[in-house]
Amino acid sequence: MGRIKGRKPEDTREAVLAAATVTFAERGFANATLGMIAARAGVTAATLPYHFGDKQGLYDAVVDAIYKDLVAFGPTLEGTRGFYDVVDAIYGWAEERRDGIRVMLRSIIEAGGLDTKVRELRMGPVLTGMSQLVAGHYGVPVANAREMIVTMTHLVMRFVTNRPEDNCVAFGVQTSEEARVRIVDVMARVGANLMGISTDARGVNAR
Repeated sequence: MGRIKGRKPEDTREAVLAAATVTFAERGFANATLGMIAARAGVTAATLPYHFGDKQGLYDAVVDAIYKDLVAFGPTLEGTRGFYDVVDAIYGWAEERRDGIRVMLRSIIEAGGLDTKVRELRMGPVLTGMSQLVAGHYGVPVANAREMIVTMTHLVMRFVTNRPEDNCVAFGVQTSEEARVRIVDVMARVGANLMGISTDARGVNAR
């Protein structure tokens, strides 16, 4: 079978992307195979080249999807919520995309850093755009907003890819819910300090 009967091509593509994200997160690029991904997506391996070319093309599509999702998420943070609540929303977004973030971390660890394409064509422009967005919203210098975003990105990536029990031990609490509260609180205070705002700041145009 090429794809599950009745499944639209775009649905097949999304199923393959989802399967690839989990497989790359678990196995890394080198140890993941198209056969593993196809089996998880419910298609034959021959289907994958039709949509993505080869394994590198599929991996690139997974990374692209992560960055596109982040870009789309950014403008949703411009409402009237306080900074603490924005941080909470960001962490929630990351929790729902844990496998995608694990893919990024594995790539950095295995290769010693991001490759040139990801660094220059994805990370750089996204950081610039998000920094300008945050700076305008909170009325702070772009450099301060960028420093905050870079710092918060590293904190989010590390905390969200920990096992819940690891975060519990780290913060000396009993439940994952308690650990999550501590994580968001720490990140909100760090981020607010870097931008020189309060954790309840709502932006220059908030009513």
